[in-house]
Amino acid sequence: MYVEYFSMFRQILLFIIIGIPILLVVLSIKCGRKVLRENDEKRDQLLSLTKLYENDEI
Repeated sequence: MYVEYFSMFRQILLFIIIGIPILLVVLSIKCGRKVLRENDEKRDQLLSLTKLYENDEI
């Protein structure tokens, strides 16, 4: 009886120790890609504005 509870407790503990850091890494990678994509869009907007400014089209 106690052995079953111990093995179940051990599995839960292993999931917490291994699963949660992996989950955090995956989430941080996804959020990082989103931020990089937004930064690329902002950079492209700034580049187009500077090109227009250099050509005196503004």
